[in-house]
Amino acid sequence: MAPPKEIPTLIYHSGHIVDDPVQGSTYQCTTPIFFYASRSITFTQFIRKINNRLSTRATEQVAQLLFRVPISIHLGQTRFISAQLFDNDDLRGAMETIIQNPQLNSAEFYAVTELISQPQPSSPQPSCPQLQLLPPQQLPYNNIDLNNPVSSYNNLESQDPFDIYTSYTQILSENDSFFHGQQTSFDQQNHPSSPFTPPSQLPQTQISNRDEHPIANEDPIIRFHHENMDDFTEDEDQQFFDHINQQSDDQSDDQIDDEGVGRPTTPPSPLLQYQQPRCPVDLNFDHLLHYIDRPHFVYQQHNVQPPVGVLEVGMTFDDKSQCIRAIKEYNIRNHFDCRTIYSDQRRLHFVCKLHENGCTWSLGACNSKRHNKWIIKSIRGHHTCLVPMLRQDHRQLDKHVITQIIQPIVKTNPTVFIKTLIAEIKTFMNYTPSYKKTWLAKQKALEMIHGNWEESYAKLPKLFGALQSCVPGTVVAAQTESLYEGGEIVPSKRLFKRVFWSFGPCINGFAYCKPIVQVDGTWLYGKYTGTLLIATAQDGANHIFPIAYAIVEGETTSAWRFFLKNLRRHVTPQINISLISDRHSSIISAYNNPSNLWVQDTSHFFCLCHIAQNFLRGNSNCKHLKKPLMLAGYAYTEKMHWRHLGDIRANKPSAAEWLDQLPKQKWVQCFDEGKRWGHMTTNLSESVNFMLKNTRHLLVSSLVEETYFKTAQLFANRGRQTQEMINSGSQYSEVFFDAINSGQQESNTHIVNEFDRHNHTFIITETQSPLETPRPPGRFRVMLQSQKCDCGEFQDKHLPCSHVMAACKSVNVDPMTYVPMIFTLQHILHIYDNSFGLLPHESMWQEYEGDQWGPDPRRKRTAKGRPVSTRIPTEMDEDENERASRKKCGLCRQHGHSRNNCPNVSSS
Repeated sequence: MAPPKEIPTLIYHSGHIVDDPVQGSTYQCTTPIFFYASRSITFTQFIRKINNRLSTRATEQVAQLLFRVPISIHLGQTRFISAQLFDNDDLRGAMETIIQNPQLNSAEFYAVTELISQPQPSSPQPSCPQLQLLPPQQLPYNNIDLNNPVSSYNNLESQDPFDIYTSYTQILSENDSFFHGQQTSFDQQNHPSSPFTPPSQLPQTQISNRDEHPIANEDPIIRFHHENMDDFTEDEDQQFFDHINQQSDDQSDDQIDDEGVGRPTTPPSPLLQYQQPRCPVDLNFDHLLHYIDRPHFVYQQHNVQPPVGVLEVGMTFDDKSQCIRAIKEYNIRNHFDCRTIYSDQRRLHFVCKLHENGCTWSLGACNSKRHNKWIIKSIRGHHTCLVPMLRQDHRQLDKHVITQIIQPIVKTNPTVFIKTLIAEIKTFMNYTPSYKKTWLAKQKALEMIHGNWEESYAKLPKLFGALQSCVPGTVVAAQTESLYEGGEIVPSKRLFKRVFWSFGPCINGFAYCKPIVQVDGTWLYGKYTGTLLIATAQDGANHIFPIAYAIVEGETTSAWRFFLKNLRRHVTPQINISLISDRHSSIISAYNNPSNLWVQDTSHFFCLCHIAQNFLRGNSNCKHLKKPLMLAGYAYTEKMHWRHLGDIRANKPSAAEWLDQLPKQKWVQCFDEGKRWGHMTTNLSESVNFMLKNTRHLLVSSLVEETYFKTAQLFANRGRQTQEMINSGSQYSEVFFDAINSGQQESNTHIVNEFDRHNHTFIITETQSPLETPRPPGRFRVMLQSQKCDCGEFQDKHLPCSHVMAACKSVNVDPMTYVPMIFTLQHILHIYDNSFGLLPHESMWQEYEGDQWGPDPRRKRTAKGRPVSTRIPTEMDEDENERASRKKCGLCRQHGHSRNNCPNVSSS
């Protein structure tokens, strides 16, 4: 589609410019001018066309022309700023901006008018120019009658003096003659009632001449000098900046437009002489000396940093990098760009990137020898360049600036998503950096927070030595390899291979936990590949209890052999320990190795969730069989297991044959003889993996420190909670009481028949279906002496079921006598009695005298960019929202309905 030859144009005049927080600069007036402007129209013709359409063309003409420039377009929203136009190139750029953005319906301009000079009468009277003001409702002096300001000033006594001064300063700054008109001497005798201190008489303050439109640039550049800044015995720095700026000025003096409209140039900064306002205003500002609108003066007095994106002469920085960052943020926030003219250890000099096109802005900074700080010595000129339609990204928004912005976020959450960081940067800087730039900045932030990756490996021996000193009983086992260079062994250097560690309180506390251990691994996402192996147990209150960790090269047979061997030797030497894991071949091989000491007096079981995952992968179109598979694994009785397995066989015989190849005692609860204590999955280890999720991106030394801090905090919190429950008179945990209370309520509906009062054998008949298991009422045998029940729950969970409670109630026996001591609070307290010592600061660690550790270069990630996830999402990764949408009925425990409309409840 060809671009239009004419562009709809709106000209605002005799109104005001509003700085909206969302849309930016917004033009408003009573009667805007509308016409179609040709793309090839010249600047002079455009101004003439506006003058001919002004209603006040007999007395006013266009003095300055502002264009409403779109600077950011995101999700249909556009933000604007005002930029002054000077010549044909500026006007042509404004028209091209409208053409390139079809969502902009028209080009919007604001014409600042001035009175046409008239022959002066013999007795000149001060004239009052038209002032461009903000909306009256947004000004603190909204009751001022601009045609009669003297009479309306009495209404301002209740206003905030600072607001009055700032507002009136803006009114005066918008008076073009105040800065560029003919100078008028300040006659105190003619105005005895106006004790307002002229700006030229303000102490130690120097203001540069103002060349740009006051609305587009609200404050003049300030040259503030005081004794602390003048700390150089020689003027070499100032002469240096003057020499460079003089060269720049010589190149800009002769730049005149074709139509005769010259670009403004920035002369040296003389003291601004006070000029009497054209409107005789009688204002008393004696009480406003403490509210002088000079930002740098306030910053120096109170020793605070100015706002981000503001540059003032005299600002100090601790080092060169901070100074450069402040200059970059100034350009980014104000949508300018600059380039470096000179940079060394003593001086910095920047000019606008469009300096060759006539923009006169420049900045000079140097290193103060006296204060050992970097100081901005000079800011000359203004950005007079037209800001074009900006891209989503900014050239100076590099990874170094982004690193400083996101560092607090990354420190709090190292696993924060890159898209979240991009959104934060856009909110902070109004620009959208690329994904790659943000990812590189995040890696740099991680290194700034936690250190270098190579140094992290060298830090491990000192760290483990400090942990063994402050936490008695801590076990550390490491394996390293020789480093070869040129076929020869490098002395005093070793390559890190794998390390195992377990804290002393965890080793001592495991003796009071349930005799089960769950193991699992999770990948590390740092600069070097690796896997974190975790061993987890559970206390009597069903709390997760991590007992051992290891960093290995991957889930290989040798790595699992190394982990399980140290786990059995140092942490779990007890008999009758049950190990629960997935069906990984490396784990099975390591367990069956006699040298690892796991074959004797222990049992190995498979995680039921991993079996279901493997079942779905090995049998296509069997997703509907996952539920009967899980019910077959969780079955308390053999009868229920064969029933659910028969449902699978009836639907797909090949799937049932796949299950028949697995040993029943490895994955079915009714065949494990109660050795699993009701734990059918490795959810304990998965939970620890989730707890350490934020550490998988960290350096290896930071990961080890994180395991120390989190485990120590867990001990402190659990020990305090358990002691509080004991002090309150409780004997068992809340989770235990919930299970017991549920069984007692069901036992009230059972019918008990005693058969042997000596051996305590009973037959319990149910009258209602149990809530937990969807089955019809049944009849079960209970043998209290042998602690068995036909339902199987008593043997598998080691807790009295409802049938046992009903039998105990019939013979006045306390069912708590059949509860193991492991569930008592006093027993649980023994786990957390062992406390962690305080890890001292790194500077206080004992020096390591052995060989230096280093990362294996073969494990370094070779692919550029972020690590790509290779895990295939399965049912185990389903979203929490999907799980919530499949809630069970509160009565029948079935899916698809709630207890309010349960079809299994009779109408009666």
